[in-house]
Amino acid sequence: MSTIAQRLKGHTSLTYSWERDDGHWLRCLIVPQRYSANGELKAVLVANRDITDEKQKELEFQRQLEKTAEDARRANAAKTDFLRRMSHDVRTPINGIQGMVEISRHYAGNEEKQEECRQKILAASGFLLDLVNNVLDMNKLESGEIKLEHRPFDLQKLLADTESVIDIQAREKGVELVCSDVQGEHLQVLGSPVHLRQVVQNIV
Repeated sequence: MSTIAQRLKGHTSLTYSWERDDGHWLRCLIVPQRYSANGELKAVLVANRDITDEKQKELEFQRQLEKTAEDARRANAAKTDFLRRMSHDVRTPINGIQGMVEISRHYAGNEEKQEECRQKILAASGFLLDLVNNVLDMNKLESGEIKLEHRPFDLQKLLADTESVIDIQAREKGVELVCSDVQGEHLQVLGSPVHLRQVVQNIV
């Protein structure tokens, strides 16, 4: 109270919000009531009003704003990371398709080679389509989550299709890619072929 006169200089009133020890919030209004002949403040009116409900709503709103901002930050970070990883995976089948088109031109007139190139282009473009569908799934982009599939596929065919795409790039770099047939009784499996192919492709 000793500083009220100083704080009221140039103001018609003062307003403060404060929290009591019991958790209740009050808003304090201080208004000048009487001055001496020389302008010295002699009396003030002090009124307190319980604003606990208002303050709790305000604090909850602030928490929601902070949560929204944090969710947006995480979503943006997830998008950046997801697109960075996908951009590498998408380039591989595109390079493979371009390489097979060149091979097809080189063997113009050789129908057997042309059909082989067409099959490899179809396999690579199918994988590319799956990757693009993943990128276009905004829910995955914002959450950063990977949702695995559970569907049947041929493990031998998946590896052969992956090899055909990578082999083109390997030859361009002067690298010999040697692949052996998968041995085993159970090549028809259940799983997430797109993600398995991404893993195998990146390892190779």
